[in-house]
Amino acid sequence: MENTNINYGTALALSSILGKCTIKALGTELFFPIVKLKSNLTAAVKQYQELQQELTSACGVEYNSDGSFKFLKNDEDPVEVMNKLNKGGKDLIEDTTDIQSVKMITEKQLEELFQENPKLTISELEVLMELVK
Repeated sequence: MENTNINYGTALALSSILGKCTIKALGTELFFPIVKLKSNLTAAVKQYQELQQELTSACGVEYNSDGSFKFLKNDEDPVEVMNKLNKGGKDLIEDTTDIQSVKMITEKQLEELFQENPKLTISELEVLMELVK
C-alpha cells in the first residue's frame, strides 16, 4: 500500500472532516478505504499531539486542564518562551507524516461520501478532494 506525505495541519483537518461523516450507508467499496483512512489519520493526530507535548515540555511550559499554563523555568523570559513555543508549533504543523490508504480513495468516492453527509460544507469537500489530486 502506497504512503502519501501530508503535513500535520492537513492530517488534522482531514481527521476532523472525516470524524463528522456517517459511513453506515456507504457500500463496501467506499466503507473500508474510509475506515482505514480514518484510522491512519487518528494515528497521525495522536503522533502530532505527542510531538506537541514534547515541544511544550522542551520549552518549559505546562498546560493545565483548564487551558491555562505555567512556566516551569523561572529563569527564562516568558515572552521568549512563548515565542519559541509558537514558532515550534508553526513548524510542527508544517512537518509531514506518511499516511497510508489515501490513494485508495477516488474522486467519485469522495463525492458519494459528500452526498451521504449533507452536513459537510463545500470547503470541506474541497479539502477532501485535495487528497485525490
